[in-house]
Amino acid sequence: MLTPPSDRVILRQRAPEERTAGGVYLPETAQEDSLFCEVVAVGTEKVAQGTVERLPHDMRPGDVVIIPRGAGGTEITMEDGDTVISILAEQVLAVVTG
Repeated sequence: MLTPPSDRVILRQRAPEERTAGGVYLPETAQEDSLFCEVVAVGTEKVAQGTVERLPHDMRPGDVVIIPRGAGGTEITMEDGDTVISILAEQVLAVVTG
C-alpha cells in the first residue's frame, strides 16, 4: 500500500461516467476533458492556498473524483501491474457525490 505525502493523493483511473449517482447527466465535453478516478489514499493534510495553514483533506479512499486531463502527476506501476496516479490534492476539480 502507498501512503502519499501530506498534500498528495493517490488515484486509480476509472471509465468515464455518463451520469452521476444522483442522476445528473455529464456532457461529452466533460467526459473528454476530465478523468474520473477513485481515491486510493490521501496524505495527512493539505496546505490552504496562499497560507501555511494545514487543513484536513475533504476526500477519503473510495471517493470518486474528477481531475483535468493532463493534470500531470506521476504514474506509478505497482507490483501487481496496477497503475495509479499521484497528484497534488489541489488539482482535484470535484468529488462526485450521490
